[in-house]
Amino acid sequence: MRSYFSWSLCGCRAGKLCTNSCKRGRSFYLLVLIAILILLLCTSLYKNNVCMTHQSYQPSGKCHQNIDCCLRLEARVEKLRSIKAAIQNDIKVLSSRRFQLDHDVAKLKLLKHTPLMNGDNHNQDKLSCQCEKDSQILRKTILHQRSQIALQNDLLANLHQTPANAQHQLPHCKPININLTWKSEPSKKSLRDCNLQRCFRYDRCPINKIFTAYIYSYDNYSILNSRNLQSLPFVTRNASNACLYVVIVNSTAATQTNLHRYLHSLPSWHQHGKNHLLIDIGWTIKNLLAVNVGYAMVAGANFASFMPRMKFDIVIPPIQLYSKSYFMNVTPLQPQFAITLQREYLLHFQGQAMTNNSINQHLQSQLNSLSTIAKSIEIKVDIQTQCRNMNKLYYYHKFEWSLCVDNSYIKRLQKSTFTIIFLHSAPCASTLVRLIQALVSGSIPVFITDYSSRITLDQILPLAEYLDWNLAGVILPSVRLPEIAKVLVSIPNSDIVKKRSQGQFFYHTYFSKSDKILHATLALLRTRLQLPAHPIDQYVQKHYPDKLTLAHTININKANLLIPSLSYVRNFSSNWYNMWNNAPGPYWRYPFNADNTFLPTDSQFNGFGKGFQPINGGGTAFGKSFNRHLGGNYPLEQFTIVILTHNRPKILRQRLIHLSNISYLNKIVVVWNEYDKYAKTFQWPHFDIPIYIYKSKRNSLNDRFFPFDAIDTEAVLSLDDDVDLSADEIDFAFRVWRESRDRIVGFPARHHTWNHAVKKWSYDSNKTCQLSMVLTGAAFIHKHYLFLYTFTMPELIRKKVDDVMNCEDIAMNFLISHITGKPPIKVTSRWNFSCPTCENALTKDRDHFQKRSSCINYFVQVYGYMPLIFSQYRVDSILYRTAVPNGQQKCYKLI
Repeated sequence: MRSYFSWSLCGCRAGKLCTNSCKRGRSFYLLVLIAILILLLCTSLYKNNVCMTHQSYQPSGKCHQNIDCCLRLEARVEKLRSIKAAIQNDIKVLSSRRFQLDHDVAKLKLLKHTPLMNGDNHNQDKLSCQCEKDSQILRKTILHQRSQIALQNDLLANLHQTPANAQHQLPHCKPININLTWKSEPSKKSLRDCNLQRCFRYDRCPINKIFTAYIYSYDNYSILNSRNLQSLPFVTRNASNACLYVVIVNSTAATQTNLHRYLHSLPSWHQHGKNHLLIDIGWTIKNLLAVNVGYAMVAGANFASFMPRMKFDIVIPPIQLYSKSYFMNVTPLQPQFAITLQREYLLHFQGQAMTNNSINQHLQSQLNSLSTIAKSIEIKVDIQTQCRNMNKLYYYHKFEWSLCVDNSYIKRLQKSTFTIIFLHSAPCASTLVRLIQALVSGSIPVFITDYSSRITLDQILPLAEYLDWNLAGVILPSVRLPEIAKVLVSIPNSDIVKKRSQGQFFYHTYFSKSDKILHATLALLRTRLQLPAHPIDQYVQKHYPDKLTLAHTININKANLLIPSLSYVRNFSSNWYNMWNNAPGPYWRYPFNADNTFLPTDSQFNGFGKGFQPINGGGTAFGKSFNRHLGGNYPLEQFTIVILTHNRPKILRQRLIHLSNISYLNKIVVVWNEYDKYAKTFQWPHFDIPIYIYKSKRNSLNDRFFPFDAIDTEAVLSLDDDVDLSADEIDFAFRVWRESRDRIVGFPARHHTWNHAVKKWSYDSNKTCQLSMVLTGAAFIHKHYLFLYTFTMPELIRKKVDDVMNCEDIAMNFLISHITGKPPIKVTSRWNFSCPTCENALTKDRDHFQKRSSCINYFVQVYGYMPLIFSQYRVDSILYRTAVPNGQQKCYKLI
């Protein structure tokens, strides 16, 4: 009797404690539920407020006129809908949990008032343990909901933050009315003083509109590819909406009367030619300058005695000569020289003075003396001041040096490190031809200037308003000509390689084809007007709709919190000069830039920076708080996983299930070339991460680097379907990439070696003390490089990848190292990923290493040098192999 009484008393106490615990948990749950409902109500009110705000600015019928604003509004609504769906889903889960807890509490109350036999002790213990487990689960769920609410608040703060300089995120649907017309019309006598403010209508080119140009018909000029120019994104067929009107003429083959009649017959000329650009493709524009061109801008090669108007006229190479043999037949994909090769001659010059004046006689004597000076310092130069056959095609300036007709001229240029180019008081065709020939041959131009002249380099060299020719050449005054050999000898090889590489970039980007010269001319004028370039993602969607088809989407409505990266936030704050002088050039506007610009740390706490998630609120970054917060120097962000798969559905499904619990994951993009084969039988896993499935018409490894529209994060984790990474490894690599956003950050490392026997490069996968490549089968890269790989990287490289069905990871390493001049970053000790069940692995090919070595040598030929850079360190977690005090948790357990 005593034992039964004591057992009943203990059971009653246990029941009371469990009941009280459950009551407290239920009360706390109700408070959290009320908070979530309030947040849902605020979200709905915010949504209605946004819609009403936009409707107040402009009726819905006119909102479609501003594509940027409408896209932004749709994106905001979609984000809020995803938040609402996630909250509703969580409420359903918690409601079911509450029902189960209420049911358990009712059972305990019934047992407390009902006498139990000794055989029911086991059931009572089970119910008590189950109650405790449910209470623990409830506590974890509440903590999870708190973190989700915090993330939602951060997202709402980011949504409210609209960059003032973001054209794609302008808050108003109503276009801005700009009235920047000139105050007084310039007279005909003052046309030489024309500038953009006096002779150009800015009101036709407002900032909130994309730059557009209307090109008049030019079918008579076969040298120009009409299809290529008409496909440019800013070219319009509607002349009434154009910002600029482009007229292409050849004044060399036309009379002054015909030119005058043609210009004044143009529909939009309106007697003055405002907002018109006259592009003369001839080798001289003498006849065009004799015609009254009104207020039109002029772009040409040989201005003769006419000084180009500063920041109005544009100097370009003679386009007509691109159809002749004055330039080597070199494509931007096949350079004819090695950038790092030591050349036979230090300096080259070949030409003959056109007139026998005192200045030319003085220059000729100094050139002849250079050979004697070179012998005294034991260097070789190639100087010729007389021509056997002089090129008489051009109209020469009286101080100009003619070109020689010599079949060996280009070959001699290729043997010379530097070449002399005299700059005169006006841009001359022969000077521009010498410059293009030097760039083609990889010979660094040495510009000899006359500082007594009032003309500047912007008025002599092509596109010099934004191209920095100091980066690709050497500029010296004519008084330094006797000392030129000593100056050039002192230049280190590292600077020679940089200048030669920069010259190759200028040539391939702006001057390699006649169509590129016209494109660069229009891009320069757009830059003058401070108008951003055309968004490249819109161009991709329009011109590559069938490249990769979105076949299926999974778990779209179940997505929790998706945080896209802010795009197009530097439309007007970008450095124009950096854009023109660095790859990929000024032609496109990219949604993200792979740079490491960030705000100071104090901006995370004084309200200047938005969207940050400091570790432990800015306090000590212990392991527990480190795992709950992203921290770092950048706002809270997520990443997208891109998985390339072909014919391994079982492995793909296992990998997707394994990736379901990854932190900071935005979505998964699956590139599946054989999707139709398994579409009906494949069982997609169902979790809270959206999955986008793209299929291609052919099996290509290049497809893994296509800039999919579904990727709206800067960080992209490229994964093979047979790669098994832990959640901690992915989290750590993501944090490392956030601090080095312009580099590849990944796990398997490789390097290249030089084979002295065969004088070729080899691919090496041994575990060595230095690396030069990180395989993209498990690596973070910036989405910006996906655009460059698909649209900027030489086409021959992508073709090589398709031919050998290999080497796409090597190609990406070449591209990023070529652009940044930095090696990739390896994280953790992971070196290989074994997959015993994988039957179709490329690494099992017998010729695998031979193919990859062949790719490396081929890529070096295309680039003209070896861009891969060695690195001798890897990155591990801060507290890896570091003893910490008892009770303190490390950043990660195993890495």
